Amino acid sequence: MRDDQPIFRGSLLRYRRMEPREEILDYLLFATHEASGLGLVRDCGSGAGNVLVIFPMEARVQNKVAISPEWLTRHWQEWVDGNSASGEVWVSTGGRSEPEKLPEE
Repeated sequence: MRDDQPIFRGSLLRYRRMEPREEILDYLLFATHEASGLGLVRDCGSGAGNVLVIFPMEARVQNKVAISPEWLTRHWQEWVDGNSASGEVWVSTGGRSEPEKLPEE
């Protein structure tokens, strides 16, 4: 995760959790009307659609609908996942690409 670019709504965060079992997790930064206005929701797998966290106001970049990467790095284990390291988070700012057709087409 880079510390110089705000993380905007629609960004995907991917990281490797080591405990209780090793797995790669994807979360989508989504907009909400609570607290900072941004949270993380599980993007895939058996937990898809489950909200992980709604970030507090101090996580937000002033005058932007974005999370501060500096804040997220400092608070990763407390707010996101205590069994992973913030230095191992990959951020995709464009979200997933839109499919051109349905799988069966």
